[in-house]
Amino acid sequence: MPEWMDTLRKIIGSPWQRMPRSWHFAILSVLLARVLFTLWSIAVLTYLPQYCRNLEFSGEPVMVDFDLQTSGGYAFNRTLDGKILIFQAAGTGFMQDVQTGSLWNLASGQAQTGPLAGKKLQLSKFGGEDFFPYFGIQKTAPPILALWQRYDANWYLSIAHYGYGHIPGDVHFQPLFPLLIRFVTLFLGNEILAGLLVTQLATLFMIKLLYDLFEEWGGPPAAQNSIFYLLIFPTSFFLFSVYTESFYIVFAILALQTMLREHWGWSGFWIALAILTRLQGVVLLLPLAYCLWRARSRIKIISAAATLILPGLAVLVYLAIRAANGSEEIIPLTERSLNAKMVFPWENLIYPLRYIATGTFNYINILNLLVTLLFGGLLVFGWKKNSAGIPDLFCCHDRPAHNAPG
Repeated sequence: MPEWMDTLRKIIGSPWQRMPRSWHFAILSVLLARVLFTLWSIAVLTYLPQYCRNLEFSGEPVMVDFDLQTSGGYAFNRTLDGKILIFQAAGTGFMQDVQTGSLWNLASGQAQTGPLAGKKLQLSKFGGEDFFPYFGIQKTAPPILALWQRYDANWYLSIAHYGYGHIPGDVHFQPLFPLLIRFVTLFLGNEILAGLLVTQLATLFMIKLLYDLFEEWGGPPAAQNSIFYLLIFPTSFFLFSVYTESFYIVFAILALQTMLREHWGWSGFWIALAILTRLQGVVLLLPLAYCLWRARSRIKIISAAATLILPGLAVLVYLAIRAANGSEEIIPLTERSLNAKMVFPWENLIYPLRYIATGTFNYINILNLLVTLLFGGLLVFGWKKNSAGIPDLFCCHDRPAHNAPG
């Protein structure tokens, strides 16, 4: 081997060898997952280049179509001469009705060939932007990258670009993630690339933290298997999209770890970041309160109160954003613009049961119920099976304080 190549190998290899095993596993996992998702993107673009669905939306028969090559969304009323047509995809820029086989132009809504040639569909009262919203954000040109610019990602990109108030209901989304996107965009010049970059880095750190945690509980095999099952779960693509899941998990793990070690200031800091990332961050105040109560013999009231300052400020910052942008409800218990409201966990179980009992359910209600019961059962089963090897997460009173915040 030439001397220069041997030197280069040593330069590159030495830092890698000095890294903890958890970083090795995290880096390789993220790189492999990113490659697999890219291949998945290519497969989708190749074999499913067009999304076409026939819907009954708010009492209107609607055909919605999304062209993955151009990122163009369309919505037409399916009623023609008193009959409701059914459509299917027919290649980029076109659709075909099942009844007559006529070929329709998506841009104009007019039949080009077939028995209905010359006929024209009316636009739906809901536009393509209502079904496939971009909120004024420029559509990413390369289709393989544009696949990741969907749904909630565009809310965050819109806030990063315009700030709050550009889209009704955008105050539902916390400010930290859009702020990070805006900062990284200053260097990359592209918001979707910035969003994907910060998300991949957060997922990388998330896997590293989870690996360390699971390794402590059950050794390297438990850590590797747990993360493997996490990454092959069907919704794991959210961890690699312009979404906040990985950020929130990072902050939640760090908050719980610092509670365990009784680093109360750091606990408050990580909880504050979690609150500014997702609404669910306020739930971390419950284990914090419990740990403070368990450690009450070793902590002064002033210190306990000081721990809550940063989370309290995070809550106030978010409520101030809502108030400044004219939100109907300052405390986000209901989001009318998103048809969403905050409920207790058991209400999500009662909801599908109620619809099934009345006979007005659809397959989504049944799917939601089955998934909830399945994973609820797996949680109980897994906890009983593994609890002997997992330490009490909140045994704060048995643990001495450490000096390091990590």
